[in-house]
Amino acid sequence: MQGKISRKHGLGKAASAMHRIKKTVFVTLALLFLIIGAAGVILPILPAIPFLLVASYFLTKGTAQFN
Repeated sequence: MQGKISRKHGLGKAASAMHRIKKTVFVTLALLFLIIGAAGVILPILPAIPFLLVASYFLTKGTAQFN
């Protein structure tokens, strides 16, 4: 019984760490696309809307506050 409990907790920690890494990557990508989108507002040759849409997608996937 003790072995089953420890294995469940081990998998939970690994899944939690992977989930945290995934969220960090999504938020980092959101910030990158947000910066590129902001540059697209200023620069006439760079479209802003597609970058801002991708940034909003990654932000909704990366944080629970924007769901």
